[in-house]
Amino acid sequence: MFTAIPSTLVTLNPTITFPISLLQNASGIVTGLNVPVNAGDRLLMVFSVTTSGLSIASSITGYASAGVSIS
Repeated sequence: MFTAIPSTLVTLNPTITFPISLLQNASGIVTGLNVPVNAGDRLLMVFSVTTSGLSIASSITGYASAGVSIS
């Protein structure tokens, strides 16, 4: 079982709006986190889409990447 860490939510900017165009980019970053991680802990990175207003699209096809630094 995995537990979400609310302080790690990344909101992307700019907001993707309708109509969705090709090659539209959004990015975000969260810094200054201090989340305890123990040896043997498993980490899971989840990418999801939320909509507001009229929900025309509930999925977006594209490329996502991320980095995690544990020190």
